Amino acid sequence: MKSAIEIRDLTVKYGKYAAVENCSLEIYENEIFGILGPNGAGKSSIMKVITGQVSPYSGGARVWGLDISSNRGEMKKLIGFVPQEYSFGHDFTVGENIDYLARLYGISGPDLAKRTEEQLSRYLLKDRINQRAGDLSGGYKRLLNFALSTIHSPKLLLLDEPTVGLDPDIRTKVWDIISGLREAGHTQILTTHYLEEATFLCDRLAIIYKGKILVTGTPSSLISQYGGETKIFVVLSKAAESIVPDIRKIRGVTSCSSNNDVLISSCLSRDVFKVVSAMNRLIDDEGLEIRENIVKEPTLDDVFKSIVGAELGVK
Repeated sequence: MKSAIEIRDLTVKYGKYAAVENCSLEIYENEIFGILGPNGAGKSSIMKVITGQVSPYSGGARVWGLDISSNRGEMKKLIGFVPQEYSFGHDFTVGENIDYLARLYGISGPDLAKRTEEQLSRYLLKDRINQRAGDLSGGYKRLLNFALSTIHSPKLLLLDEPTVGLDPDIRTKVWDIISGLREAGHTQILTTHYLEEATFLCDRLAIIYKGKILVTGTPSSLISQYGGETKIFVVLSKAAESIVPDIRKIRGVTSCSSNNDVLISSCLSRDVFKVVSAMNRLIDDEGLEIRENIVKEPTLDDVFKSIVGAELGVK
């Protein structure tokens, strides 16, 4: 895969405080790369370095081979930034905001009309072209942010908590838009507090804590490595205690207990299919009826708790 962004030994300081410390990342072309971490972890500082808002204390970053510090003009053409705050003229209409920013990027004439139509359609703003931007709902303000940040068709799009505070319906629409931007060839860096969002959208991600990158990988690889065991809950027709010793003997089962008519078992994620099949056969042989079978796979939430908890000395 072709590298799009290379961050090498990056340190960002505000006075004596190191917000980012010796971080290195490589982000590939046409992927969605997530940066996860609590408030103050260093996510926004990395974004600000890439956009040129903050200068590195040491180290640096390159975007498609260009050093960000010495190619500011070119970076403005290559990069689009969707911030958490609303970045448009609140007293302008949706159409006026798009027209104004497009002209700043040198788009005019037939190209302006075409680009405006594309942005209004992609970001669901056609019916709101004449509406004052400040009167839009929170969700449509966020969509206008997207429309303005991508008006110049940037190769790299930085998304800083793009769905924070949105209701589930508009959040799903934003997810669809982000996925569509990847299909259209945009490389994206996403910061988010929503771990299910990172699981759904990100090709790879990094967990950052106190300015340091702790792990990187695909969501599935991180879940497999750090997410812990799969939990299996089986609700039976009567008390389950008598079958617990036999369940514990099944290859792959790491633990088993019961709570009245519920069996609670654990196994490694890679063994779950074999374990569930063996459990079902054993339960059937014992003449018991399965009323409900629930498998709870580990998630990025478990990964985050495991990784950050280890840093805190908490298991």
